Amino acid sequence: MSLFIILHCFLSLVFVVGFYKALRRRRTKILRTSPFISVIVTYKNEAPFIKKHLNSLLQQRYNDYELLLVDDNSKDETFYLLQEAAKKHRDKIRFFSLKSIPAGWKSRKYALHYAVQQAKGDLLVFTDADCVVSPFWLEQFAEQYCRGASLIMGYSPYKAVPKRFLLSQLIAFDAALTMAINSSFIGWGLTYALTGRNWAIERRLWQRYQPLLNHRHIPFGSDDLAFHRIKAEPSLLIHPSSWAWSATAKSWKAFLQQKKRHLSAFIHYPKKYQWLTWGIWLVEWATITALFVVPQEGAIAYAFRLLVLFLTLRYFKGIVHLWAIPFLYGMWIGFINFAYLFGSLRNVAWSNPRSDAFNTEKSKKLP
Repeated sequence: MSLFIILHCFLSLVFVVGFYKALRRRRTKILRTSPFISVIVTYKNEAPFIKKHLNSLLQQRYNDYELLLVDDNSKDETFYLLQEAAKKHRDKIRFFSLKSIPAGWKSRKYALHYAVQQAKGDLLVFTDADCVVSPFWLEQFAEQYCRGASLIMGYSPYKAVPKRFLLSQLIAFDAALTMAINSSFIGWGLTYALTGRNWAIERRLWQRYQPLLNHRHIPFGSDDLAFHRIKAEPSLLIHPSSWAWSATAKSWKAFLQQKKRHLSAFIHYPKKYQWLTWGIWLVEWATITALFVVPQEGAIAYAFRLLVLFLTLRYFKGIVHLWAIPFLYGMWIGFINFAYLFGSLRNVAWSNPRSDAFNTEKSKKLP
């Protein structure tokens, strides 16, 4: 057996062991009482998604929570829809409208920062404006908090797009694999990355680390870059009722734009995570390249990699068809590297790439 196969099998084993270590890091004892939860959402031209999104947030079986909704100077009907919802649900929703920001801040990060300052909850839960959640969503986060978790990472799969089967499958596969990779790092004690569409942190912990301040001038990375600054052991939340289902990009161009935006935060990662990221890509590329350079060894490495994917992605598959994974894996490597190599990471605005495809207190303007 060649050194390549031995090394590949070893790295795959490290990945799987880390993943299952994270899954088994379950908290069993009830350590504290149920929290008051502040759900924080920022909006930028999200009118098509607001009704379903807000309905799901307002139909939670967990009652002890508030919704803090911040409109980031939207140009569509987002402001008016949120304002109307806020008037109807004054007991749950607190609505703020962001018209200007202080110097040195990017708008979305200031919107998040301001909302956290206004929050009353013991636990801060973050999701995106296009996400739809189950009625048991907050119950899942509250239970983790009661068992002692201060930093909770949830999962956000993508919904299917009609008549876009291949695109839907690739986007869903990307989300599932990203979650599996992040989970494996957590198993080894590394806060590598998280899904910003579904996570939570104890407010006391946020106040201690102020995780947005050091990168407030960077347009992206309100999730990953913040995650890196928080010194706490993350807890995984993988039950399907805790998932936040997100709207899928409806074209290949929109998906590429979305990935460019996500990848643009990479250059601001701590050096050790930049090296880890390059290491991941080296392994992925070596697996595919070996199929053509040394076909016999490449086939063994590819089969072993697929086994690893089946063992991990079954927890996060969502709409992914497991039989399609051998094809999706090769497509994923090519597409993501296209986003890296040929996508300009400049001039990418925080906008809504899915637009071709919820309700509180009086609106306030931020200072």
